[in-house]
Amino acid sequence: MKVVFKLACPEHVDPSKQLPYLAWRPSDTKPILAVAWGQYIQLIQVSVMPSTTPDGPGTLKFLPFGSPYKAHTVIMGMNWIGDQALGYLNQRDQLVAVDPFTSEELENIDIRAMELVFHTRYSHEGSLDLCSYHNSICSFKEQVFLLGIQRMYSACVMSWSDRIDLLQREGKWDVALKLCVEFYKGKAHAVVGLTDRKAKILPANKIEEILHS
Repeated sequence: MKVVFKLACPEHVDPSKQLPYLAWRPSDTKPILAVAWGQYIQLIQVSVMPSTTPDGPGTLKFLPFGSPYKAHTVIMGMNWIGDQALGYLNQRDQLVAVDPFTSEELENIDIRAMELVFHTRYSHEGSLDLCSYHNSICSFKEQVFLLGIQRMYSACVMSWSDRIDLLQREGKWDVALKLCVEFYKGKAHAVVGLTDRKAKILPANKIEEILHS
C-alpha cells in the first residue's frame, strides 16, 4: 500500500470532535473526490500525469477544485446525488442538497423523524459524543439512500424535464420558462438528464412547447 495524497485538516476544525467524510463523484470522465470535514466541503480533482520514462507508470495528481463550500453547521455524512449535486447530513438533523460547483443550496429537508443509524466507535474512552454516519448514507445514480433504525429512505434530484413539468402543474409558467432558458444557456444548476449532445435541443423544444401552451 502506498500513500499518494494527504489532505490537511482545515483550519477551525477539531479532528478529535469532527470526522471527515469522503465521496467519489460518479463520473467516468472527470474523477473528483469530495471531502467533508467540519463545516467544509472541498472538491479534489484527480488526473494522471504521463510517465517520465517510456514504460513507466503515470503518476496521480490531486488538485483542489474550486473554493471550499462552507455549511451552516457541522457535516455528519455526505454522498453524491448523481454527478451534479451533493447530499449531506448536518448536526441539525437535516439533509441538504447542494451544487458543489456553484455552492448553491438546492434543498433542505428535516430528517429527524427518520432516526438514522450511527455508531460511536471513534469516540474517546468514556465518551459517546463522536457519532459516525459513514454507513448511513449512500447513493446510486441520481438517488441517495438513508438507513434509519426502522426502515430505508431515499431521495433524488429531479431531472430537468420533471422540474419544468412540476412548475407547469403548479401554474408557475413564468418560472418554468425562465428555468428552461437557463437550461438552454447552460446556466442551470444540478442538471440531471441532459447530455452534451442534446443540451440545447431538448430545452429549445420545451421552450416552444411552453410558449404555445
